[in-house]
Amino acid sequence: MRQIERVILLVLRLALGGVFLWAAYVKLWPPASGPQAFADSIKGFKLLPPEGDHLVTLATFAVPWVEGLAGAVLVLGLWSRAAALVLLLNLLAFIAAIVWVLERGISTKCGCFGKFSPFCPEQITTCNIVQNAVLGGVALVIVLRGGGLLSLDRETSRRARRASKRDGELAVLEAK
Repeated sequence: MRQIERVILLVLRLALGGVFLWAAYVKLWPPASGPQAFADSIKGFKLLPPEGDHLVTLATFAVPWVEGLAGAVLVLGLWSRAAALVLLLNLLAFIAAIVWVLERGISTKCGCFGKFSPFCPEQITTCNIVQNAVLGGVALVIVLRGGGLLSLDRETSRRARRASKRDGELAVLEAK
């Protein structure tokens, strides 16, 4: 892999990780928006049955923690491909939910970034599909190409290769 590609992957990894750390933060901590605002957003999608409040509560806390943990390990460059895959699958689910809402003419707020709407209007539109597709494209690049420069993945894989080579050499010596 060329150095410029490693640098680009580093920038993409840090950007994607940062976006999802921020998204998790605004969903979990009240000064930014908080769990109640995110729960209201989930209810607004009308994907869950009215008696499914326990599922709304589960999603209210599970989604941001998954986003936050995946974002953190991406920033660290640890398990970059796996973290990017988790975020890609989340984004595909979000796109499906947004398409579902738009097809039914439901007017609701996204809740993606709490009360902030940095990329799209507050109300769900096709812009949210494009936003998630772009983020998903970045995640896919990381899944396919890895975390790039300054990635702990690279260091751990180097150590594993060295250990494997050393173990192979020991096995050859023992066989003699």
